[in-house]
Amino acid sequence: MTPADQPSPTSADAHSPVSFLAAAAALDAIDDALREAQHETPTAPAPGPEQALASLSLLRQVR
Repeated sequence: MTPADQPSPTSADAHSPVSFLAAAAALDAIDDALREAQHETPTAPAPGPEQALASLSLLRQVR
């Protein structure tokens, strides 16, 4: 999440819902994983089922 995306503590919406912040964090994690997957070298280990389950768990928590 970039600093511009984070809520300002002095703004009127300083008490934004936690679910919004969790969704933003989950989307950032997904974006990072996609970028890493696109730039992996052929010798890099393939993502395991643990990584897939962790991603699905994050999405479920956001939902």
